[in-house]
Amino acid sequence: MNVKQYNPFGDFRKHQEDVIKEIIEIEETETPNIILKAPVASGKSLIAYTVAEYLRCEQEKNSLIFT
Repeated sequence: MNVKQYNPFGDFRKHQEDVIKEIIEIEETETPNIILKAPVASGKSLIAYTVAEYLRCEQEKNSLIFT
């Protein structure tokens, strides 16, 4: 799964791509409601945006992001 094309900000930082892929796998097999709890400056907004774009483009699903 190539999620880099859905990131408009350039490269991912350490572990961000892994988290994105894990969230997408969870969404595809389990619940549609996912909460990401991560440290300050870990890139939560980037992760949420990238997942939402992937789901919109690849699966034609809508996403809501609450911050």
